[in-house]
Amino acid sequence: PDIAIGVGGYASAPLLWAAASLGVPTLIQEQNGFAGLTNKILGKKAKAICVAYEGMERFFPADRIVLTGNPIRKEIVPATEEMKKEAMSFYNLDPQKKHIFIVGGSLGSGTLNNAMKKWISEGCPDGENLEIIWQCGKYYKASIDRFMAEAECNGIQHYDFIQRMDLAYAAADVVISRSGASSISELCAAHKAAIFVPSPNVTEDHQTHNAMALVNKDAGMIVKDSEAVEKLMETACRLIEDPEKIALMEKNVAELAKRDAAMTIAEHIYKTIK
Repeated sequence: PDIAIGVGGYASAPLLWAAASLGVPTLIQEQNGFAGLTNKILGKKAKAICVAYEGMERFFPADRIVLTGNPIRKEIVPATEEMKKEAMSFYNLDPQKKHIFIVGGSLGSGTLNNAMKKWISEGCPDGENLEIIWQCGKYYKASIDRFMAEAECNGIQHYDFIQRMDLAYAAADVVISRSGASSISELCAAHKAAIFVPSPNVTEDHQTHNAMALVNKDAGMIVKDSEAVEKLMETACRLIEDPEKIALMEKNVAELAKRDAAMTIAEHIYKTIK
């Protein structure tokens, strides 16, 4: 090969290490704000290291770091008025109300789901002027179906999977999300105010590092996983009634968006080959 490329994960370690040992140029992409062990090892020999966050020189040689961002789906863009109108129709929402989008990943998040169930069980306090799109995940869908069949709160739609993420983002005034690398990159690109609940079940707690990169710039908020059931929905309801705070977060997160990440990485691949 002319170049070997790795994006982390233990499987890429022997491949890229062998390539570098044979004189084949290597390039790695680190998606998270805290470098994984594999990429920290491979970074010693890599010709270029494409990163999504500032301050990564604590893990890699500074002269080989390229701040590119993470590649995301091209349809994730800041919402236009036309997109918002389409989102209201697609999800059957009331444009006069405020909207929260809760996304827990394809399998779902037990913590986010439990936070919602507690809030609903308490009568959805402060939720009178609120509608929610709740992505609960396919793993939890059946149990959430049973729970919602007896729920008395209105304005809550739950799904195992979101087919139109672009419209879900467009509809939302506030997003509640885990803080995986791709999720954060999409929220930056969509210019969305978000409350992050980092998963504790990841290597080296990298989701907390991802979230804090935004929190430290007033571009996001964070609620610990261990505190989310008690505090998450209260925090979200308080935020959604603070348009100035939302506007500040949207402005700051927009400045972190890197929409051309895929092309930038591709350009550096070709540059490394040359």
